[in-house]
Amino acid sequence: TGNSQWYNTTQLSKGKRYSHTTTVMNATSILVLGGIDGAGNTLANSEIYDARTKTWSQTLPDMKTPRSQHATAVTSLSPEDKDSRKLCVFGGKDHDGNVLKSIECYDSISNEWNIIGNMQFGARYGHSVQVIGKANDSEQIFLIYGGNDGTSAQRSTEYWSTDSLSFVQAGNALVDE
Repeated sequence: TGNSQWYNTTQLSKGKRYSHTTTVMNATSILVLGGIDGAGNTLANSEIYDARTKTWSQTLPDMKTPRSQHATAVTSLSPEDKDSRKLCVFGGKDHDGNVLKSIECYDSISNEWNIIGNMQFGARYGHSVQVIGKANDSEQIFLIYGGNDGTSAQRSTEYWSTDSLSFVQAGNALVDE
């Protein structure tokens, strides 16, 4: 708001949710995606908050797989580059609590979600993903790190090309032993 203070806003239009992700889509919009609702249902839907109008709306179609405890990242926040922007969701848990290894990406041209592959180190939830590289650079990568595979905490990392949406490299985080 420019005045560096907290303010009240409207509630999510789809109701309560937790174990979701929030992702900055541009200078005035935040995406809330997936999670679990107040009745315990795992969600595939999303809502976008518009800071200019202070309203929530569902402008994206539902993901193919309802998921919670997933990780979400978006490339390029440039308004001029909206059609080449990649919004991807990694892993998480499905409605039965199964840990997922799939990666879904939103295609703004076809207005649909597509499963583009599986994480190489397998299923994980509670992990993080970051985009590394300069905006609008075809060499940007998604760095997927840590999480839990359903039995133990993980230290593995994976790199995926944001341009080709394909696996690039894997490894383990450095640790003192």
